[in-house]
Amino acid sequence: MAPEEQFKKVIQDVTTRTKAFDVYTFGYAAMGDLTEANGLVPLDEYMAKHKPDFQDPDRGMPTRES
Repeated sequence: MAPEEQFKKVIQDVTTRTKAFDVYTFGYAAMGDLTEANGLVPLDEYMAKHKPDFQDPDRGMPTRES
C-alpha cells in the first residue's frame, strides 16, 4: 500500500472510531494530524506494566550502539 493510502486509512479509522487497527505506523510528519484527531495514546501505563526490553536481540530493537 502506498504511504499516502496508508495515512488516509489511518485517519479514517481514527476519525470514524471503527478501531479496525490496534497499532498504527506513521511518518513523523503525520504526528500533528494524528494528535489533532485523538489518534495517539500515551504508552506510559503499558511501559510500566510490561517493561519491554528494547535491547532484547530477538524481540527488541537493538541498534548499532547497543
